[in-house]
Amino acid sequence: MPERVLLQFDPQGEPGWLDLARPEAGPRSGWPPAGREIVLLLPAESVLLTRAPRVARSEGVLRQALPFAVEERLATPVEQLHFAFSGAGDTVELAVTDAQHLRELLAELESRGLAAVAAYSEASLLPAVEPGQGLLLLDGERVVLRGAE
Repeated sequence: MPERVLLQFDPQGEPGWLDLARPEAGPRSGWPPAGREIVLLLPAESVLLTRAPRVARSEGVLRQALPFAVEERLATPVEQLHFAFSGAGDTVELAVTDAQHLRELLAELESRGLAAVAAYSEASLLPAVEPGQGLLLLDGERVVLRGAE
């Protein structure tokens, strides 16, 4: 089984990674060696995390309908966005990001012999908070917010 690493880009676009089997080794700069499985960590400002009503029971129909269920919350046409969702109840958790940028990242990984197995917003890795609360992460000149909603 290939080793799995967490890959993140700094504000200048330079990659850095963490070996998930040996996190005590600390973060490393540059690209991980070829053959690794990548968990891609996207900047919080490039991913909208929201909730949406379950507008269909079938996963295929839900995949087609969800973009239009949240269209009024978006500044970009739904055709230019990538939507990922999870949840089994009446509400689904939804992550929305620029589809072209995601395709470019995946192509770059592939060209380096790397395969993405998952992608997350860095905000989703912050601890969950109680309703009405929030958590701020100060990261250099950036502020990342994790809210209960």
